Amino acid sequence: MKRMIILILIITLSTVVSARTKLTTLPDRNMVRIDLKNSNFTLVEEERTINLQKGLNKIEFAWSQTYINMSSIQFRAINTPGKVTVLNVNYPPNEKALYWEVYSHKAGPGVFRISYLIHRLYKTISYEAIADKREKKLTLKSYFTLKNMSGEKFKEAMLKLGYGKDFIKTFERGEAKKMLSVKFKNIPVVKSYHFDRSRYGSFVRMYYEIKNTKRNGMAKFPLLPGKVRIFQEDNYGSEAFIGEDWGKYTPRGQTMSLYLGQAKEVKIKRYLYKNKTEKLNRKVRNYHQIIKYQIENFKKNKVPVILHEHPGGEWVVKKVVLKKETGERNKKKERIINHREMVSLKRKDVSNLEITCNVPHTKDVKYNLYVHITLKNRW
Repeated sequence: MKRMIILILIITLSTVVSARTKLTTLPDRNMVRIDLKNSNFTLVEEERTINLQKGLNKIEFAWSQTYINMSSIQFRAINTPGKVTVLNVNYPPNEKALYWEVYSHKAGPGVFRISYLIHRLYKTISYEAIADKREKKLTLKSYFTLKNMSGEKFKEAMLKLGYGKDFIKTFERGEAKKMLSVKFKNIPVVKSYHFDRSRYGSFVRMYYEIKNTKRNGMAKFPLLPGKVRIFQEDNYGSEAFIGEDWGKYTPRGQTMSLYLGQAKEVKIKRYLYKNKTEKLNRKVRNYHQIIKYQIENFKKNKVPVILHEHPGGEWVVKKVVLKKETGERNKKKERIINHREMVSLKRKDVSNLEITCNVPHTKDVKYNLYVHITLKNRW
């Protein structure tokens, strides 16, 4: 065998005898539990039944060709025939092994727990997101994949993921298994459209947005980062693949956004409509800008469009004007409409402004949004 962890009971007839006088290979583990909650370390706990003799017992633990962290190995009694004391631990030179000296006041079987950190148990999270035809509800499946390159074989090990359900699985050396850990049904989903000229140019990017909240039947734990394959139900009773994204770590109450690609049915153009300089002194100026967005929505339903600006420094939004444009060329006309029902502004931080515009179907019309911003105290 390439790798073997054995517990060897060495029985001595006198507490003063230090040589190993008898080697006994013990039965398999009673239980093994693998704790995968920590992203950096994997904790393994196993229990073994050891037939103790009255007096001094020497119990050996070897881990040749495995990736056990020697300094992390712990040993403690769980259920013994009488009082048991772990006297010390010894490390033979140039060996991947150690042995504990254990004194038992009575003879009989005792249950001991050995715990240690092990490396090269590779953990990955992945998701499947399936939207309904109307893109109003979504099913999210979370999968956990474990690849065992630790050099150890685990038989009927309990896997503690820290979220979702636990599993009992057997892992051979080099084996990988993918498990469905949790499934959320009927999550409300919002399809949003984002425009960020400075980062993505003239393209409009589409996203599915889901909130990790109790109201949505979620918020049992944070969503861990992982690859998300995105599907949509079609008219033939199956599911069509529509995109793939990397889901970010999403705490309870926060939103996971999944990129779907570039929108073809929503068009946005951005212009610096006016830029007036106000000189404050020799070096400092204010810039009064009017940014114009021309928005067209060729979908039949209203869509939320999020416009991203990055003014940076000191700035303030002075005014917002929304106009509806009709006609072409010399017959083009604009009229001001109430923007409060359609447009909202959010100052995310000192450098970022989000403008949300709920745009209805724009057949034969265009919406022109004028945002008046003052960039203050610019050198």
